[in-house]
Amino acid sequence: PENAKAVAKATELAKLNLRTKFALVGVVEEYSTFVDLLKNLLDPSAHLGDKFWEDMKGKRENTAVKSTRTIMSLIRNGDPDFLGKMNRTLVYEWDIYTTALDVSHQQAKARLLQ
Repeated sequence: PENAKAVAKATELAKLNLRTKFALVGVVEEYSTFVDLLKNLLDPSAHLGDKFWEDMKGKRENTAVKSTRTIMSLIRNGDPDFLGKMNRTLVYEWDIYTTALDVSHQQAKARLLQ
C-alpha cells in the first residue's frame, strides 16, 4: 500500500473493534456457526422454532452480480498494477480475517459449549 503505516494502524483498529465492539462475529466460511450464535443470543428459548434457525443456515443472499471472469477482465483493462496493489494489501485483510475467525471461535466456545 502507498501508506503502509496508515493501513497497518487501520488494520490494528479493525482487529480491536472485532474483539471489543461486536456482540457477534462470524465469517462466511462458518456461516452455520454464526447462525447458532445468533440463535443463542436472540432466541435462547427457541420461540421461533428449530426449523426457522435451520432454514436460516441455508440462506445465501449475497450472490455476485457479475462473474469473476467479468471483474478480472475489467481489472486487467484498467490499472496494469491493480492486481499487484491488491495483492500487497491482502496481508492486512488476512490479518483481519484471522482475527474475526478467532473471535468467532471464542464466542462459539463460550456460548455454545456450555
